[in-house]
This record gives sequence, structure tokens and C-alpha cells, in this order.
Amino acid sequence: MCGRFTITSNKELIIKRFRADLDGPFEPHYNAAPNDRLPVILNDSPKKIELAEWGLKPAWIKKLRKGDGLINIRVETLRDKATFRVDLERRRCLVIADGFYEWQKAGKKKIPFRATLAGGELFTFAGLWEENMDELGRPTKTFAIITVPPNALLANIHDRMPAILEKNAEAAWLDPGLQAEEILPILRPLAAKEMIAYQVSADVNSPQNDHIDLIRKVSGT
Repeated sequence: MCGRFTITSNKELIIKRFRADLDGPFEPHYNAAPNDRLPVILNDSPKKIELAEWGLKPAWIKKLRKGDGLINIRVETLRDKATFRVDLERRRCLVIADGFYEWQKAGKKKIPFRATLAGGELFTFAGLWEENMDELGRPTKTFAIITVPPNALLANIHDRMPAILEKNAEAAWLDPGLQAEEILPILRPLAAKEMIAYQVSADVNSPQNDHIDLIRKVSGT
């Protein structure tokens, strides 16, 4: 799964990388967590970066606790629910990031690792978005990240990883003219050689912590 990620670049770099407008202030996230409002590019406005809440809240999920949302969708189950089939056809998005965290089981402990592209540059997760209702009944845009089996690098850490899109596949993911059968093949594990992963501080375990020290490699590892 993907339950936390990072986007540490400043606003100017994000705008330059995606050639899209980002209105209003933006602060880096060193520990982006579910329910946070985070930068995405929706397929119905590909030249605009906007903030959406991490966690879909579809009506068919009856047991969501207050504040909860569906943060991940397994690629293998995209066709299982009618709402996902519709989202896949009509509501695809790019989730902007530059790293993500996964936890490796070690006995009774879980050791946090951060994974990034080898060059540390910005990239995108493949996501689906919806317009759901917030706790006050107001419409709000939400998103979930699609996950795939892990590549060779991540397999030793976790049994899933987010679907990272190759840069040349981002436009295709947003293209409304492409149907599910055409777009599903790009949802695959990014090659391990394109990535690095390293151990980070257990301080990342708390979503209340959001500072630059979280992304530093633990010394001696």
C-alpha cells in the first residue's frame, strides 16, 4: 500500500516540471498523510494543479469512520466495483510526489523506509479522483492512489507499491480519449533500477510529524 508520501519541492519547481498553474500558497510535505489536501492534476483540467483530499469517500462504502477515506486501490481490483470502472474511464489524475514511505516488518517492529527516483526528481502516482461530500455536506474533490505489486527493490520492504508513472506516460493517463483497455498496461511496477530506498527515522510513524529531518537517511544503515 501507500499510506504516506513526500513532496518536498517548492512551488516554482512543481509549476516548471508539470507546465501547469498552481494558484495560492504551497508548503512542502515531508510526511503527507490521509485526509491531507495535496497537489494533483485532474484529467478534466490538465493545465491546472489543485489541492484534493487524500481519501475517496464513495457512497457504497457504508462503514467508513469519521474522517476516513479509501486511500489506495489495488490495480487488480479496478474493475470489481462499478464506481472504480467509471472512475477509470472518466476520472483519472496525477498525484504529484518525490518520494513515499513503506514499512518493513522486523519481528514485532516495523522499520520505515523512504523510496525515491534515483535522481530525487519529481514524479507522479497514477490516481483516481471523485467529488465526494465532506463532513459538513459540502462537495470536495478527493483522490486515491493505485497500487501494484512491488519491484525487486521494494519487494524486500513491502508487498505493494504505488503505481509510479513514467514521465512519458503521464499525458496518456490523463487522456480522456483512451479507454481502460488501452490505459491499464501502463500501470505496472517501475523498474527497480530507476529507484533507491533507504531507512529513515521512526518519527515518520506519526502523521503529526512533518519536517525535513524525516527524509534523511538513518546513519549507519
